[in-house]
Amino acid sequence: MITDDDFGPDLTREASFAFIRQDLVDVSVVPEVGDILMWHENYYEVGTVRENQLFVGRDKSYSLTSYGSKFGSSVSIIVDCHLTRADKLGIAQQR
Repeated sequence: MITDDDFGPDLTREASFAFIRQDLVDVSVVPEVGDILMWHENYYEVGTVRENQLFVGRDKSYSLTSYGSKFGSSVSIIVDCHLTRADKLGIAQQR
């Protein structure tokens, strides 16, 4: 969507990116609100970090059975982002 205000036209776009949790653990990366992702030459600022996708839909921390603690784990991390401008970030494209 394009909005027009006192500063001129601006493009607003949202995107969600999903990562396999173990891949991020392996490279010691922890996504946080405010982080910047680059995708298809556009910069996205992280607004929300979600880690609620559980293997088999179970959370071993809240097991009500004796065998339940052996099943379930967090499998992904999903970040919801919005498009941000490179000039706002102080990033200049090099040619």
